[in-house]
Order: sequence, then structure tokens, then C-alpha cells
Amino acid sequence: MPNGNIYIVIQTKFEVCNFRGIRNMNLVVPSEASAITLIGLNETGKTTVLNALNFISYTLENTTDLTTSSSGKIEIHKLIPISERHDFNGAISVKVTFELDEMDVAAIKRKADSLHYKSVSIGQVLTIEEKYEFKNSELIGSGKKNAWSISMTGKKGRSKTVKSIANADWQELINVLKARLPRVIFFKNFYLNFPMQYI
Repeated sequence: MPNGNIYIVIQTKFEVCNFRGIRNMNLVVPSEASAITLIGLNETGKTTVLNALNFISYTLENTTDLTTSSSGKIEIHKLIPISERHDFNGAISVKVTFELDEMDVAAIKRKADSLHYKSVSIGQVLTIEEKYEFKNSELIGSGKKNAWSISMTGKKGRSKTVKSIANADWQELINVLKARLPRVIFFKNFYLNFPMQYI
């Protein structure tokens, strides 16, 4: 999908679980869609859907102010469904699925070639999930779990065996993808205070 002189992967599906008033939501984005409109009465969850889509962070730019206090501290507990805030046992999660095209795959293969890989195979589906797990409304562990999933295999150097690309090499290839991922930019008061850099 063209964006200036760059081809970027596109979102094809969003999955949201236990995000404020959303128990479970699967939003499939038609490949031919250039715009999607959310229509509904006041207080029916339209803004919550947009907040959820804006919640997951997968690029260096972060415009999210949803869970940030005036001190800059993340207030993730505010995302727990209101009816369960005193005894929530489960996970808040947002998962996005991307579809790569031939240009995206070619860009990753060029990077793999520079890392001395041969017979490289790259899957065309990337999923990223951001999750916070709770027990008795207390956050478990140190915080969010961010999981990236895509199939990437190849032979490195003189190896005759095709293996999954992992560790530092996997991160190098993921960085190629990060540069090609579309940004989610959501401003709740854009009609009053739209940032000049996006005009």
C-alpha cells in the first residue's frame, strides 16, 4: 500500500478484550476499504473503540494520552471494566493483525541478505498483541506483555539447515517492519486543537 515513496503493511483485523466497556470485539478491516465510519448513539462505545485501536504501541512515536496522568504515569487500572474494578481476574488485551505485500517481504529479505541469510521465507501475516494481566484487580508482574508473531526462516552463512530466524537477527528484521507499519494517530479534540504537524 503506497504512502509517499514507501510501501507499508496494512491492518486487516483488530481484536480487543476487556478494554473498558468492550468485553470482546473483532473488527475485520476489508482490504478494499479506504475509510471506515463508526455510527452510533452517544455513550454507546464509539470513542472506546477508537481508544482501544490507539492503545497498542508498535512504533517509536506515541501520541496516546488515554492512560497517562498529568504526571506522565500510566494508569492502566482505569481500563479495567467498571463492573469488575474491585475484583478483576483476567487480561486486558489488544491485538492487531497486519498483511504484508510483496514489497514488504522484499524489504525484509534484503535485510536478511545483508545478515548473510539464504533461502529466506517470510510469512505474510504479522500479529502484535499488547496485554496486561490482573489477579484480584492487581497487575501481575512488571507490566505489559508485548508479543510479535511472524514466520521468518532461512539458512545463515554456510548452514545447510533452514531454521527460524531468532534473537538479534530477528530483531533486525522486525525493525525493518516497524519502519513500514502505519501509524495510528488519534486526537479526541482534533476539531479544537489539531497539531500543526498533521495538517
